[in-house]
Amino acid sequence: MEIVIKKCSSYNEQCEKSWFLQVKDFVQQVKTLKRQCNDYLKNKIEEIYTKYCNEINQTVCSYHSKVKAHQNMSKTERIFINKCLLPLHGHPKNKKMLNQLVESAKVLALKQVSERKKMFISFTVSQAL
Repeated sequence: MEIVIKKCSSYNEQCEKSWFLQVKDFVQQVKTLKRQCNDYLKNKIEEIYTKYCNEINQTVCSYHSKVKAHQNMSKTERIFINKCLLPLHGHPKNKKMLNQLVESAKVLALKQVSERKKMFISFTVSQAL
């Protein structure tokens, strides 16, 4: 009976060693899989982040260029109105000329406001899409 117990004990010990090795290999594979998944997700997140940052930067740059162009156009129109304003407009007999200049300045101001609204709306709509 002792021989059988020794053989069974030896067999049991071998099985335990084998099982421990298999568990160790499995844990190692799980760790490797976890590391690979983390690396993959990190790379994907960085890729998406850079993609959206580039798109946002392009949109911001285009919006800035549109605003700058609008500011330059508005500035030239204001300079034109200022050049039209002469000392003779201040004379009481030239009130009609001054009123015409004031009306053209009002029209210019309304035009600039509506253009800014259109530009802002087009920017917000393009962002929503």
